[in-house]
Amino acid sequence: MNANPPESARPQNGRTKSSTRPGAVETASSLPLQILISLNETYLPLVVLETILSLIYKGLVLPYPPYLFGLEMALAVLVYPLETMRFFFGAKGNLTESASSLALFLALLCMTPFLSIFFLAWQVYVLSIDVWIHAIALALAGGQALYGVSMLVFLIRNRF
Repeated sequence: MNANPPESARPQNGRTKSSTRPGAVETASSLPLQILISLNETYLPLVVLETILSLIYKGLVLPYPPYLFGLEMALAVLVYPLETMRFFFGAKGNLTESASSLALFLALLCMTPFLSIFFLAWQVYVLSIDVWIHAIALALAGGQALYGVSMLVFLIRNRF
């Protein structure tokens, strides 16, 4: 007897069901990506708060060029809405298995390393706490990039 099921019994998208329950639906959502997004959502307020308080401290204690203080404060405030948008599209794209939302998540993710590296190395004064806080944020973004790209490739490959 032939062990392979007939062509009509195979799923049309090429994936097999991972469960033996009748009517079970296989999900392609990435649990590691969702965990990293949730961790980063929790970590983001700490990053923004530390950055703003650090800038206020440096502005009061250290001789700071006035035009650069405003620029750095604006970038620190810009991080929160940008990252919140990125988390929204990442979670939406992952949980709904939407390639377009994941692509937008990855496009917004391209700006994150520049902001983190700015606060890691290009500020007028960089404190050691700045280095630690933004290095962790950069590591979380790197993990999200890896899992996000693999999830996007998986969705595009299985769509057609």
